[in-house]
Amino acid sequence: MGVGRRALARLVVGMGVDRQQSQRHKTPQEWRITLSTRLIVETRVWSRVSVESPEAVNASLDARYGRTPNRRVRDRRILWIVAGAFALVLGSWVIWAGLDGTKPLIEARDTAHSIIDEHSVSVTFEVSMPTGTAASCAVEALNENFTIVGWKVVDLPPSDRYTRAVTEIVRTTELSNTGLIYRCWLT
Repeated sequence: MGVGRRALARLVVGMGVDRQQSQRHKTPQEWRITLSTRLIVETRVWSRVSVESPEAVNASLDARYGRTPNRRVRDRRILWIVAGAFALVLGSWVIWAGLDGTKPLIEARDTAHSIIDEHSVSVTFEVSMPTGTAASCAVEALNENFTIVGWKVVDLPPSDRYTRAVTEIVRTTELSNTGLIYRCWLT
């Protein structure tokens, strides 16, 4: 017999579930005893339960679990302190990292390259640096596998111009695919 059938069989009055036989019904006297016992038990249980207003119950539960008005004020104050500290740290970082006014002293960028032959490449680049300062730049040549096949360090003398264009020829060990400026530094 399936689970659904057993539950259905229990609902049938006077029918035994396991043995499929009828059971004896309670007499009216037995019903009265059962009901009176149940009423006595329920009365004793309900007499122990104090019935309070919903506000009193909520206040009691709030006090038990720490949800008092003082706690809410304290939690709100802690939230504002943490938010203020976060804003202070974030603002300090923005000022330190982005608005301090410093910029790189020297900048270089590639403008052109041309393959001269199998063992040399011409690289043209622009350098921006403070006037009256000397610098050095590393120029590299790469093959099609992006392996360095040529390298040259170029010394730039001081100039009265902030930005200047420089063209250098780099010797290579094999045919290069491109020529690039690696980086520049003040000397």
